[in-house]
Amino acid sequence: SLPDTPIFGNSPGVTTENVQFTAQQAVRTTGVTLDTLTINADEAPMVIRGCQFNGLGNGIEIVGHNLANNTPRPCRGFLIRENDLSECVVGIWALGHVGEGAIVGNRFWNWGETGVRLANLSDGAKQLLIANNSFRGLQRCIEILESTKGIEGVEIRGNLLVAESGPDIVWAAGSAKLPAGWRIEKNWRQVRRPVAGSVEAKEWLQSPGDQIVDKL
Repeated sequence: SLPDTPIFGNSPGVTTENVQFTAQQAVRTTGVTLDTLTINADEAPMVIRGCQFNGLGNGIEIVGHNLANNTPRPCRGFLIRENDLSECVVGIWALGHVGEGAIVGNRFWNWGETGVRLANLSDGAKQLLIANNSFRGLQRCIEILESTKGIEGVEIRGNLLVAESGPDIVWAAGSAKLPAGWRIEKNWRQVRRPVAGSVEAKEWLQSPGDQIVDKL
C-alpha cells in the first residue's frame, strides 16, 4: 500500500489490518495518519493491527493538533497493536492532545531517530498506554519532547528495550521530575549507560521500577 492513509474525526470501529506500508524513499512519507479522532470511550476504538511499516519517514502519526492555527485538538480512541515497524525514521509520532489510546504489543526495529516520539503533549491529555512492545535499535527507543505539564495517566510499562549505543528512554526536559500521574515501570532495558555529566546523561530517563541490565 502506498502512504499516506489518513483517518480522522468520528471513526469508531474503523480497522486497518494486515496491510504492508512502504515507500521508495523515506522523506516526507507516512504510513497511516490518525488526525484529531473524536471517538468516545463508549465507542469502538480505531484499530491498526498486524500491519508492516517499512522504510517510511513516520510509520504512524497520531495528530492531536491543528497545524493550521497551532492549537491543540483532541485525538482519542485508538488501539495500535501487534504491528512491525522497521527502518522508519520515526516508528510512531504522537503530537499534541493525544490520549484515551493504547500502543501495545508492537515490534520496533532499526529506526533512524526514535521508535516512539511523544511531542508537545497538550494540557488535558490523558490515558495513554505504551505497553508490551519490543524495541531494538541504536538509541532513543522512546523519546519525550517538550512540555508534559497537565498530562495525566501516561503509562510506559512492560516493554522490552534494547539500545545498542545510547540512552533508551529520553526526556528532553532533563533533570525536572515527570508528573506524578505518570507510571514508568516493569520495563526490561538493555542500555549503554551514559557518561556522568554528559548531555546524554541529563536526558536519560531512569525509573526505579524498571530492570536495567547490561545484557538481556
